[in-house]
Amino acid sequence: MYPYDSKCCLLWILLILNKGLCGSTWSPMVKENDSISLNCTAQMAKKSSWKLENKEISTCFNSSSSCNVTNKDVFTASLNNEIHYLTINDAQRDFKTFTFFSDDVKVEACSCDLCVTSKPAKPTCQMPTLDKRNTSLNIVCETSSVYPDAVCSLSHFKTGVAFHGNVWTATNRSGGELANVSVKCFISIDLQDLSPSEESFRVSFSPTCNLNDGTFNKDLTSDSDFSPLITLKLPTVSPLNCTDSEYTPIGSMATCRCELSDVGNPPGSANWYTDYGREVGIPDGRSSILKVSFNASDRTPRFYCRPVSILNTTSDKSQIMFQPKFYCPPQSPPVFTVTNADIVDTKVLVTRDVNVKVSCRVGDVVTSVTLECATQMMTAVGQYASWTVKVNESIDGLSCRCTAKDELGCYHQAAELTFTLIKEVKDLTLQWLAVGLGTAGGLILIIIVSAFIIRRLIKKPAQQKDKTKTQNQYDNIYNEESIYSQIYDNNDYANPTSHDQTDDAFDSIENDKHQRTMTK
Repeated sequence: MYPYDSKCCLLWILLILNKGLCGSTWSPMVKENDSISLNCTAQMAKKSSWKLENKEISTCFNSSSSCNVTNKDVFTASLNNEIHYLTINDAQRDFKTFTFFSDDVKVEACSCDLCVTSKPAKPTCQMPTLDKRNTSLNIVCETSSVYPDAVCSLSHFKTGVAFHGNVWTATNRSGGELANVSVKCFISIDLQDLSPSEESFRVSFSPTCNLNDGTFNKDLTSDSDFSPLITLKLPTVSPLNCTDSEYTPIGSMATCRCELSDVGNPPGSANWYTDYGREVGIPDGRSSILKVSFNASDRTPRFYCRPVSILNTTSDKSQIMFQPKFYCPPQSPPVFTVTNADIVDTKVLVTRDVNVKVSCRVGDVVTSVTLECATQMMTAVGQYASWTVKVNESIDGLSCRCTAKDELGCYHQAAELTFTLIKEVKDLTLQWLAVGLGTAGGLILIIIVSAFIIRRLIKKPAQQKDKTKTQNQYDNIYNEESIYSQIYDNNDYANPTSHDQTDDAFDSIENDKHQRTMTK
């Protein structure tokens, strides 16, 4: 570093980071043909000068406080004590570096780099488009009449403030070093930063050069009109083929399809979510299928058919709820089966000293089956329970009851069986023989009694009961002694119907004898 006076401004290779070195209001950027003032504070010397690209453009004398310039139309120089001024009245594109020298110190006291620019023409923008992956919104704008170069920035039409996006430019330099250029700006906005709405953007081009300190001269910025509107919207969904209006039997699946009725822009999809935001749908293209079975820990589940989009939104207005309802199907009673025995209706016919296995099965969807036989209780998880027992005398009349539980607790069917002990075959034969003999004896007795009654009815005389006679006399007419003395042959065969002295039987005999006599 060269020596310098303490009152002189610091010497820097580039001064753009400290504006005070060339003036408190000095900016390195100036529009073409505009004016700008430079100043440098240095120790009073007999002679001092300003140079442009090492060519002297002004000389000032301390003794007379006067300055001479090489081109009065372009430059004006003056001094005021230790402050030396240079005014550029007509900035040109080839004005680059201005330096100030004091002859007493023979060194460069101040150096000011200048950037002369032109204001870009009004930019034009294309219609915003979505990229092929539908993840970003792309904007392309272009301007001309730029020198030496330009950068672009994006403004959102709703807020009017700068909007973040990935920006890059392409400069077309078709002329010489000092010629105008055209600049095309490409901006990519992540759709996750945008909400469903009608979107439009404005792009601003600001001239820049290598000396730019990051600030822009607003007077040198050109703004485009707002771009054509692009509508960003969420998809709309509608449930299809759902069982929400019907009850689903336990053991079956409740199903519902979350279908897109409008794909949205950018195109989205549909999916199912739980109350807790967990995805539960099965993707099917842009749609989603929900299949849900009964869950005892959540008996009234709710699911939401929602649109899925890359857009930034927390709204749930477009979601549709689906709440399946489950019920117990028609209940069938438990079914018994036995081995080594026969079932007749609700009775199990068993014989002594045989191992009998009783099984109970429930066809409905249940969690457990319970089989109770006397004091024994067997509970098995699932739809099946069994019990094995060796038959003895105590089993006769014993009952088994089968019940079950389902997940909803609505299964109330039950079935019962009663054991009946069948005795051995020889015992049964004797029993049947005794029964047969008893039956035969009873029939014989009935026949004898019936015959006696019939005989009495046939022999009983047709006369009034004589109260003076004993029961024995009344019942047997042959006890009358007089009947024997009155029976004799009076030869009245011609009148066998007479009943005056003889019985009809004797008349018949007489008649028969008479007929044989006549034959002879």
